[in-house]
Amino acid sequence: MSKVVRDLAARTRESANSWNDGMRTQASTAAGRTRWGRGLALVVPSTAAVAALSYSLQSGAMAANFNVADQALIASIDSVDGTGLAAVVSSVNAKNADGSSHAVGTLHLAIGHGKLRGVCIIAKQTIKGVGYSIIIKAATTGEGSGQNLIFDATDAKAVNVRAQNLLVGRSADEISLNGQSLGGQAGGLGIDGPDAIVHLENLHATAWSAELLGAIKAADFTTTIKPGEVTTC
Repeated sequence: MSKVVRDLAARTRESANSWNDGMRTQASTAAGRTRWGRGLALVVPSTAAVAALSYSLQSGAMAANFNVADQALIASIDSVDGTGLAAVVSSVNAKNADGSSHAVGTLHLAIGHGKLRGVCIIAKQTIKGVGYSIIIKAATTGEGSGQNLIFDATDAKAVNVRAQNLLVGRSADEISLNGQSLGGQAGGLGIDGPDAIVHLENLHATAWSAELLGAIKAADFTTTIKPGEVTTC
């Protein structure tokens, strides 16, 4: 993170507690209202860095990793046009109500380069005992792009699917994309398509993480933070 972003994060840290107190009051008295923030609060446990992360995204592309305390995300994308695709069966740790965790099987899916429209990610997070839904939208006014996009999904559906140049059934430990191994186990199911071309529309998925190991670019980023639980964009 650059010095400019670190300075911005430091300035916003002092106001984080009062911001959260305001959201706490809002959650108990006016749950229907929307409090707008600017940034990617999913990648930090505190609201102090929201403005700093937004600054990074709006001043240029950056890598990011979306995940929240072993909880599932709701992800939807209006359309995806990707080149290069690989996938293996994997697992993540999911949090139980008592604080323990258990393994959940996922499809560890990577796209080498993708053109995206209408991206929306919803995650739940608890800050100082208050539950929030954090809604991130990008590329809603035009086409965005990303490199080395990696998802861990338990279920997904899409329409108007087209794919070519895919090999299904290769040993998972041999699967890599853009020189990076997907960490599959020997003998496990692997999908290999370094030259694959994929098109998906109305993609909806339950994902446990969304990693952008390369960079993402989009004309717009919007973050909405709402008290309580939101399930649709």
